[in-house]
Amino acid sequence: GRPLDDATIDACATAAAVGLTPLDDVRATAEYRLALIPTLVRRALTAIHDDDTSARWPGRIPCLTDHRPLRHAGPEAIDDTTEVEMTVNGDTVVGRRAASLTLLDWLREEAGLTGAKEGCAEGECGACTVQLDGRAVMSCLVPTAQAVGSAVATVEGVAPTDTPHVLQQAFVDEFAVQCGFCIPGFIVAGASLLDEVPDPSLDDIRLGLSGNLCRCTGYYPIMQAVQRASIVDVELTP
Repeated sequence: GRPLDDATIDACATAAAVGLTPLDDVRATAEYRLALIPTLVRRALTAIHDDDTSARWPGRIPCLTDHRPLRHAGPEAIDDTTEVEMTVNGDTVVGRRAASLTLLDWLREEAGLTGAKEGCAEGECGACTVQLDGRAVMSCLVPTAQAVGSAVATVEGVAPTDTPHVLQQAFVDEFAVQCGFCIPGFIVAGASLLDEVPDPSLDDIRLGLSGNLCRCTGYYPIMQAVQRASIVDVELTP
């Protein structure tokens, strides 16, 4: 019942952090997370007070999908002895252990494609990004059984020949490749972004790649590489 003024905003921001016990891990300390909560609440309420919410909302939000329907053509009951297949980078791949492996592990162990990496196994870092029926997904979170009968595109499918794909070449030209562990995920996410938004702004690129983390903090050259490649249509093998 109180008016939304500076005093109320400050009180809300302070109250928001009371009683919370954030995680303390390698990504951020609990102290930092606790200090961040009042800041975020204060910014949000101030935007509402100033009628500035539309200016803080992106003009377009890349979803890294081509909106193809997901396909589930596999058998209804799957165990680790069931032989399953999916289309990977345009080729039919057959394997087993679909009941117990994530799509990431199935691609690496059954399909022999080791480009996608496991960074966090929690869907936070994006190193395992692949396309599943046209959607960029974290393959560490996808059960293999869910992908049976679907079309999967991995980083190996970006340039199936010895000639680098335009996006890969842009990563080299802009010195965007550092330790390289996160790069397969960035390449697939970047290609998905350019499929959806051929002329991305820097804001589009930031949003489109927001699911990918670079521990070397090489974000500026990565964004520049995607922008450089945007002059050419980027397509993954369906």
